[in-house]
Amino acid sequence: MFDSNSKHPRRMARTILFAVLMVTACEQGNSERKSGEPDTLTYEVRGRFLNTSADGLRARIHHEEIASVMPIMKMWFIVKEQDALRDIPEGSAIAFTLVRAPGEDFIENIRLLPPGTMLSFDEQ
Repeated sequence: MFDSNSKHPRRMARTILFAVLMVTACEQGNSERKSGEPDTLTYEVRGRFLNTSADGLRARIHHEEIASVMPIMKMWFIVKEQDALRDIPEGSAIAFTLVRAPGEDFIENIRLLPPGTMLSFDEQ
């Protein structure tokens, strides 16, 4: 198919090498943790508890900015301690620990903040 004087085998080898390098770079770019960082990272977060999922395994929370992780937003979190939200009324200001571990992110240590607590996204 190709003779030994053809440039096509070299071009094909360069193309394959380029593809392998691109895939490797993309995989490294998708990694959330940098080399040398601990396997589990924790963040103390404040937010407003909105509601739980029907199965009680997730909580929808409007949270403040988590520095260097994510901006203010409303999102669902997996709740590690399923009874933790039982006595917290919807709309309450809360504090919690966000745990980012390999293969799973979840919240724990959920605490009710005093009534009237203003969060960074509340109107002043």
